Amino acid sequence: ASCGKSEDDTSAFTNSAFGGDDISVWPQASFPLNLKISTAFTNNEFELFDDGAAEWSNASGVNFFDLTLTASNPNHASLASYYDGEFGIYNATVETESMPAMALAVTQVFGYSRIKNGQSYVEIVHADIIVNDYDFNFSTTGEPGTYDLPTVVLHEIGHFLGLYHYYGSEDSVMYPSISSSTTQRTIYAIDSTEIQSKY
Repeated sequence: ASCGKSEDDTSAFTNSAFGGDDISVWPQASFPLNLKISTAFTNNEFELFDDGAAEWSNASGVNFFDLTLTASNPNHASLASYYDGEFGIYNATVETESMPAMALAVTQVFGYSRIKNGQSYVEIVHADIIVNDYDFNFSTTGEPGTYDLPTVVLHEIGHFLGLYHYYGSEDSVMYPSISSSTTQRTIYAIDSTEIQSKY
């Protein structure tokens, strides 16, 4: 999934992880996931990411993550190179192959197609969030001309957990667009319903 800026200064979130109507879920036994945060982010940013992860956990009653500020920041030249066995939130400060042109961030989700009780689904086995700091400016304090980093990461954590875009209302952090002035660091009622139905 990716989040990108459009011509009207609205960032569009585009889910590119899986097509179709398949459900994407982590196996329950996977939790809590050891999600490593790049040391390129500040301690304050780490705390705000932890708050965002807690939003999803509190809504579902599932402890999804154990966050640690321990990951190196690899700055891979290709998105595919992030599939390395570690789940992480990274800060891409170099041009990255396959990063959508207008993406503020990308969540890559990898999994296997399964069928259970006649229903097909994707069992997630790996995911990473890559913030596009090469093309865009982010802040946590509302500086002009920047995007709110915790807002973007909260949305991307939803994709990390297998949620798709929600087009029914802007009252969802999974709505596919934001502007540079948007700050939304808590999930909405529809987001709570969606994560509860998945886990």
